[in-house]
Amino acid sequence: MRRNWIIFILIVAAAAVRLAGIDCQLWLDEIWSITWAQSCKTPWDIFTIHHDNNHWLNTLWLYFLGAGRPWWVYHVPAEICGIGTVIVGWLIARRRGWWEGLATVILLGGSEFLVEFSSEARGYAPAGFFAILCVSLLDANRAAPRRWKVAAMAAGAGLGILSHLTFIVVLAGLIAASGLMLIRQRHWVDGVVRIVLWWAVPVGLLAALYFVDVRMMHRGGGPPTPADLPSEAAGMILGIPLGSVAAPIFGIVAMVLCVLRIVRLWRAKDPLWIIGTAAVLYVPAVLYLWPRSDYLHPRYLFVVTPVLMLLLGLELGKWLASRRLSVVAAAMLGGFVVINAITVCPFLRLGRGQYLQAVEYMVHHTSTAEMSVNSLDHSSATLMVVDYYDEYNLHGIRRLTSGDQPQWAIADQTADSSAVRWLRKGGYRAVMFFPKGSVTSGESWTIYEKRGNSQKVSGLQ
Repeated sequence: MRRNWIIFILIVAAAAVRLAGIDCQLWLDEIWSITWAQSCKTPWDIFTIHHDNNHWLNTLWLYFLGAGRPWWVYHVPAEICGIGTVIVGWLIARRRGWWEGLATVILLGGSEFLVEFSSEARGYAPAGFFAILCVSLLDANRAAPRRWKVAAMAAGAGLGILSHLTFIVVLAGLIAASGLMLIRQRHWVDGVVRIVLWWAVPVGLLAALYFVDVRMMHRGGGPPTPADLPSEAAGMILGIPLGSVAAPIFGIVAMVLCVLRIVRLWRAKDPLWIIGTAAVLYVPAVLYLWPRSDYLHPRYLFVVTPVLMLLLGLELGKWLASRRLSVVAAAMLGGFVVINAITVCPFLRLGRGQYLQAVEYMVHHTSTAEMSVNSLDHSSATLMVVDYYDEYNLHGIRRLTSGDQPQWAIADQTADSSAVRWLRKGGYRAVMFFPKGSVTSGESWTIYEKRGNSQKVSGLQ
């Protein structure tokens, strides 16, 4: 009974941390998604946008909500999926032991990476949830086969694909794992037939999406792929501060533990080893084999992160139950919680940026009816954010314009030093800084004003 209370408290704590970030301000990609959704006349038009920022299921939610709603409303699906990921992941691990369940709920519940995406109006959190849900349904069906479990698994896979295209990786693992399981249980012909019946709907949906949208999809761009992408990915996923020398070290340790757990699952003839293998192989494929000419971000690994955390939880849970390794496992889990708690605090305080405060500052320090704004880089995207907050939160107090010599200039953290020097030569001075608390997304804005008596922001040169 006491053990159940421990798990209950941990799940409630994980839910509380996620819900604490539900009302964070919308950032560019979320506003961009709302803009795409509002451009559609019917729900079916969502599949004709042909843009990689269009996460179909999320865009459908935004379409029915409309623009200008309270921020937290847009984040409800991600919050539900974020909390659900912790619960479902624990259920999978609990079938293999109480300690395994404890370690898994700590990792899934305490991950800053998962917390952040649980409050973002995009498709990543739903994709991660449907991935772990399908794993759980396959696992449960292996123990007690039921048709409703197969139907739910196929439906979950379809929703996962509609959430984010990277779900294909998990789908491949699910098909392979179910195939191995069915062929072992039945004659191979009957097994193949059942595999086709199980996965015909999600695979057919994927094929349809390819022909109506994916093959014509273009990318929205973004900052260039960082040179230290593997280190940055390890830092984000494990909650280690970016740039730390510990990130690649602990990243390698985590991958080794995942592989060790996969070997144990394989020896136990547990089909979960195939899904885990697909998740583990996906990581180096993105980090090392994907063409560097493309824009890559560690968030593309999000869909397999719950599976990786599950593998780690199963392995560390086995260590917790061992006399020799319990102290090591407890130290690793304790360190994970502490470092992620340190990282998540700025996010809960500042969110993905303070865009409304920045726009309010410019509006309240503009004396004319017209407010001229531009940015150092990503001009149209930045102005989209300014326009959204001006229209729906400040109700258009000032008429927005842009130009080569605006009163206000916005620089985000990607602005290079030459652009900043150009602003200063043009008579601009930094007057206010609005930081973000998020590690994975959002922007910190520095506001420059073209007037002689502006005061520089503290800490800016």
